[in-house]
Amino acid sequence: MGKNVSAIGMWGSKDWVVRNNKLEKVYRDGGSPQAGIQAYGVINALIEHNYISDVGNGVFWKDHYITDLATRGKVFESEIRYNKIEATSSPILIGIRGTNTVEAGDNYIHHNIFYGHGLNAGGGITVAMGSAFAQSGDMRVEHNLIDGEGIAHSIGIGIDASRNITVKGNIIIRTKTNAAYTAWTSQVPLGKTPVLNVSDYNIYNTFNQMIGVDVYGAGSQFFPTLAPWQAALNTDFVSLNFDNPDVNSITEIPENLFDNLDDKNYIYKASSPAIGFMPDGSNAGPYQFGNEIIGLLSQWPGTSPAGLIFTNGFEEE
Repeated sequence: MGKNVSAIGMWGSKDWVVRNNKLEKVYRDGGSPQAGIQAYGVINALIEHNYISDVGNGVFWKDHYITDLATRGKVFESEIRYNKIEATSSPILIGIRGTNTVEAGDNYIHHNIFYGHGLNAGGGITVAMGSAFAQSGDMRVEHNLIDGEGIAHSIGIGIDASRNITVKGNIIIRTKTNAAYTAWTSQVPLGKTPVLNVSDYNIYNTFNQMIGVDVYGAGSQFFPTLAPWQAALNTDFVSLNFDNPDVNSITEIPENLFDNLDDKNYIYKASSPAIGFMPDGSNAGPYQFGNEIIGLLSQWPGTSPAGLIFTNGFEEE
């Protein structure tokens, strides 16, 4: 298999539904792992109830769409929900192609389970728009479980050159860094639009946070624990659009949250602090109401228990 390898590829199209597929072992010519699902210039896609494992990136969104170059009008790109993804790089990657002419649309990523990432340096959810001299559309990242499994280069959420980000109700465990928020401001018609609009009611394992116009530059700041991050003020960071982020968030060891970390189902203990954690009394993490199915549906009407099964580069009967 050559360039642009993926089990499911979508190019220059809209109104997709990708549901209930088992995608495994997607490699380029027997070499490096590639994407489970990859999209170029796609509008209005629903990605749900898929099981994706042994891939480089689980879902790779690239080559974005602009309705009007002059105004940089944007569109809704994707809703990604109820998936279980194991990836060596990033389970979700919102990427770029070229410079000056691309811009991501709105994306809503919620109620997923992501694990095992960071072997090839990546975040559970990664947005990398900076080198496009553009910003993404609005991003909602809610009620996901992100487990870095202690891998050296794992990041919970890495946001670069995005705007209007909501990070709420997630559980982020065993990652090297919980989040890195970066605002790219030069050559962007939108101006100095902040990155982060909401970050609260999240549960972290140990807290590490970087934020700044360039998280690797002199203007960035590192928060090694949750308390100083909760005291941060928007006047100090172009990347932060409100005061006291994560004021209702907590840190907790994974063993107190889940019955079993090894089976990758992450079922909550009866005494888990995630239960009833949200302000409306629902749970943090992917099992917000306790009856969600994360991953493959046991039966989808009109199909076998799993739809397309893709293993080692071939569709199985």
